[in-house]
Amino acid sequence: MTAKEVKWSIEKIIGLNNEAFSTRCGGISEFVNLDRADNGLELVDNLTINVHLSSPFANLSSFLGMSFCGIVP
Repeated sequence: MTAKEVKWSIEKIIGLNNEAFSTRCGGISEFVNLDRADNGLELVDNLTINVHLSSPFANLSSFLGMSFCGIVP
């Protein structure tokens, strides 16, 4: 799985791919810094993504690890 696929999955979850956001996980968008040019999802290299938050969100990794918030290739 690549960082680009992870970015796409998070964008889908929070409704940035012209789709409705996930009702269970879409609330993540309240914490991701969407004001950045990269929507808060910075691709560092092929295997690394930085998620820039607008406020602290300690449960981000827990949310992204749930099956219904799935990161998919």
